[in-house]
Amino acid sequence: MGKLPKSPATRLDFAVVPRLDPDPAYKRINGTTTPTVLRWLAIQSCGWQTPIAHFPHQQPTSEMASAQQNVEHAEMSSVDILRQPLKLPCGLVAPNRLVKAAMYEALTSFGGGPPNSLHFRLYETWSEGGWGVIITGNVFVDPRYQALGQDLIVLPKAKWDEYRHLARCAKGPNPGPSAPLTLMQLNHAGRQSMRSNFRPPWSPSLAPSAVPMDSEEGWLATMAYHTFYGVPKEMTLKDIDTVVQQFTESAVMAYETGFDGVEIHCAHGYLLSTFMSPRTNRRKDAYGGNTKGRTKIVLDIIASIRKAVPPTFCVAVKLNCKDFGKGGLNEDEALEQVRMIHQQGGVDIIEISGGTYEMAGKISSPPLRARSLAEGH
Repeated sequence: MGKLPKSPATRLDFAVVPRLDPDPAYKRINGTTTPTVLRWLAIQSCGWQTPIAHFPHQQPTSEMASAQQNVEHAEMSSVDILRQPLKLPCGLVAPNRLVKAAMYEALTSFGGGPPNSLHFRLYETWSEGGWGVIITGNVFVDPRYQALGQDLIVLPKAKWDEYRHLARCAKGPNPGPSAPLTLMQLNHAGRQSMRSNFRPPWSPSLAPSAVPMDSEEGWLATMAYHTFYGVPKEMTLKDIDTVVQQFTESAVMAYETGFDGVEIHCAHGYLLSTFMSPRTNRRKDAYGGNTKGRTKIVLDIIASIRKAVPPTFCVAVKLNCKDFGKGGLNEDEALEQVRMIHQQGGVDIIEISGGTYEMAGKISSPPLRARSLAEGH
């Protein structure tokens, strides 16, 4: 659609009206919002922080009417796209393109365990929401290295029935083409596993390098990290092989209990995320040193899972776009990691996220107006 001239103004209270009318009489913000302007700014991806504009006694112009029609057409097209089924490279078909992303549920007893009645009711509710894909919260591949202590954990085969029931709950009462695809998110907390929670207090957490949790938020936060997390152990090659095998066996559990796929959690400062970040991976062997080395463990896990499950099983990965901290993963290296994963093949979905426990304070939310525009369109 044709673009209106952009305003040279930088002050927010003068920023909107010049797009529609150069008359200075209409340059003040009066508090209400017209649908035309709201939608127009949404399409233009503008994040105004104040109420947008009210145009007293102004008749719609032909240009405004044309823009309104174009916006409505774009909105309708976007909705239509979301409703369309999506065929993944593995051959599975999501009934639509809406995804219930993973959330931390904290519903097990302390120390972790299998799904329980609280999980079942929650996923039954989500199954009724019309999702195309439902991704579970963290399922930790090693019970000794959980995150906050009320986590789902991988269990011996004799105790898989609860996961079978969880998969059925997530698919809903009418399994078939309209049922959502269900993915089990697999994770290893690495150095973001607090000490004394699930292992002896003298047993450290695991990381690619012995780099402790730190903070750019001041000495108090740094001291808390050192107290609760300590200094992780630099993993040996045997440790790395064990983790690759744990992710593989966990994916087999997901397949055999009725899930359609897995999502490998490589973001948010957990173990695989620390391998992929130069801030926390200072290794000089094949699993560090450059982007290729820092991505190797993830590529190994993907390849190992692909050999262990049928080709119709979905494999997704969740990656950081950046760490939001000094010396951490930046967008250029993150993009190169995506290229490497894509080139190797075997992945059906790549989810992009960002940040770590250490850098949570560095991630800012957009202003309310920008959020409302983005979420509404």
